[in-house]
Amino acid sequence: MLAKAILIDEISRKPDLLRAELARLDGTLATLPCAGDCERAHPCSPQLAATCQGILDDFAVSLLALMQRQFAHEERHMKVLEHPHLRDVFERHKEAHANLTQSVASALVSESSRLQRYSLSDALSHWLTDHIATHDQALVQWLRQPA
Repeated sequence: MLAKAILIDEISRKPDLLRAELARLDGTLATLPCAGDCERAHPCSPQLAATCQGILDDFAVSLLALMQRQFAHEERHMKVLEHPHLRDVFERHKEAHANLTQSVASALVSESSRLQRYSLSDALSHWLTDHIATHDQALVQWLRQPA
């Protein structure tokens, strides 16, 4: 079935996409004035803090958009498969997507650049190491089973 093959291929390519995003986050953080730590013992000037916050906000918005596109695309493919067992898998998977998306959305409203920086990094790491390794791989294993 074409939908199964497409979903397996997309899930298989996701770790590379996320590694690129993690590298981009590391690069973004490296360019932050004050290393993104405007709450340290010697606070940044308001202008420098605003620059850091703007960079972090832009990154968070980009990450959130990427997650929403990826998750919506994946969920559309899962719906097409319409299998009784897959409905439970789909619901758990969709819930995991919602939790990951919420963690990035929460980072967007953080007043602390340090907290926001760590929240974004944690969300990406969780997506890469936990979600893909557990939820996505379980789905791929199920999809690869003979019909």
